[in-house]
Amino acid sequence: MQYCLAESDNDLQSILTLQRENLGGNLAPEIAAQEGFVSLVHSLSSLRVISGTYRHIIAKRDNQVM
Repeated sequence: MQYCLAESDNDLQSILTLQRENLGGNLAPEIAAQEGFVSLVHSLSSLRVISGTYRHIIAKRDNQVM
């Protein structure tokens, strides 16, 4: 596993994919209760703004955002 800064729209899009997969409404209630969940939905443009000054730190394995 490699930790690095999100540097491309592809990295940001991968963050959005993980976000959608982990939204509370997309998880079984027992999984959400045990492991937690995401409650906010961002757009690519909002992630670009957020990462303009302080880029996201991401984990990658085989060049895929985890």
